[in-house]
Amino acid sequence: MPEYGQGLNDKGKLHSSFHMVGRHGGAWIYEVDSNEELERLLAASPVYNYAQYQVFPLADMETPAEILK
Repeated sequence: MPEYGQGLNDKGKLHSSFHMVGRHGGAWIYEVDSNEELERLLAASPVYNYAQYQVFPLADMETPAEILK
């Protein structure tokens, strides 16, 4: 996984990665252009057939002032 992650990082596709304290595994934040691209990156992972994935879309948080505009 370190080599795979480094390759994604070099291509600008891995925004950040984290260890999850008290759990096995980690959390990776991908920078992708489509759901299909994300699916390809996940399927290419060396641990794809051995890991469980939960996918959550992220959005920028707006401040109350931005919402009221």
